[in-house]
Amino acid sequence: MARTDPQVNIRMPEVLKGNLQESAFENGRSLNAEIVHRLEMSFLRETAASEGAVVATIPALIDEANGELLIREIADRIVERVFSEDEMERFQALQNKKKPK
Repeated sequence: MARTDPQVNIRMPEVLKGNLQESAFENGRSLNAEIVHRLEMSFLRETAASEGAVVATIPALIDEANGELLIREIADRIVERVFSEDEMERFQALQNKKKPK
C-alpha cells in the first residue's frame, strides 16, 4: 500500500481496536494492514457465499479425497474452485505482501 492511497478516519469501540491490534501483532501486520486485509477477505467471502459455491463444493472435495485430505488442502481446493482467476491473483498478491522479506 502506498502513501498516496486514500486515507479514511473511522471511530470504533476500544475493545474492537484492541482485538485488531492483537490480531495484527499475531499476523505480523500493522494495524492498518490488518484492517485492510480483513476488509478485503470479507469481500472475497461475500462473493463466494453469494454464489453458494463453498457449501456445494465441500462434500465433493471430501468424496474426492476419500476423507484423507488435510483441512488446509481442502480449503485451498475450495478457493481454487470458488474464485475467479482475477480474484485468485489478488488473493495471492495479498499473501505475498504479508510474507516477511
